[in-house]
Amino acid sequence: MLRPNQLVVERFGVHKIHQVEHAIPHNTVTVRMTQQMTGNWATRNLRWDEQVTTEEPFEVAIGDTGKITVELALVAGERGRPLYKYQVSDSAEGISFASAGLQLAPKQKPDNAKAAQTLLSELQASSEAWAAGHALEADDFPEDVNRWSANHGAEIALAQVELAGGLGGWAMTTVFFGERWDAPIVDNAEQVETPVFVPCYECGRLIENGDQGFIRPVVRADVSVDYLPIHRGCDMATTIGCSFGICSCTGWDDIYERGQELVRRLDAGGLER
Repeated sequence: MLRPNQLVVERFGVHKIHQVEHAIPHNTVTVRMTQQMTGNWATRNLRWDEQVTTEEPFEVAIGDTGKITVELALVAGERGRPLYKYQVSDSAEGISFASAGLQLAPKQKPDNAKAAQTLLSELQASSEAWAAGHALEADDFPEDVNRWSANHGAEIALAQVELAGGLGGWAMTTVFFGERWDAPIVDNAEQVETPVFVPCYECGRLIENGDQGFIRPVVRADVSVDYLPIHRGCDMATTIGCSFGICSCTGWDDIYERGQELVRRLDAGGLER
């Protein structure tokens, strides 16, 4: 059944439904819609019982009050690249920026999740360039959006991990990030992008490019489950550190340092009890 906010996807254009009038004979409804690229209004009669390809706007929450929204604007634009409209907003911080310039790879099929990942990646790269004073590399977004993205870097990075890995399917799957290492635990594991700027849930240090580790389920006090990153070494320190004498009992008070020592010894040729 057609309804407001759906996107009617056709070969040469995408329209957004704003109003659906009462059904008329032959299972037909009158629809008021706008063309995604031009904004021009149109009124059309559509058969709701026939195959009509539709899409929905796709939202990703960023923190408590922020979000990004992507919605298909053109199935195949320049060089066959799907084109998306998007909005970055935060009701608490007064952020509201919209554009129609988000493109996927040439000849790629439209994919809302991929579009959201692309936008998050561009926000992250632009905010990093802005923070480093590289104005030209940060001009895809206005300054207030770059500042907002920089302040919410951890949430943006974690949203990328969630989109890339499909957290719903991770409960029984080992998920790791960083360069694959020689260990049975990662032989058949799922690899995801490194969640840079997200703190390790054991040591609290921010994950950096080049780090190795896992995405683990963490059960909160309210029994909700979050999927959070942990350094490879920190994960080892919580499970086998004491067995090899690398623990707080032997003077290793910093769990991050314990973990790094375990990794160093293992990569050097093995751990000895």
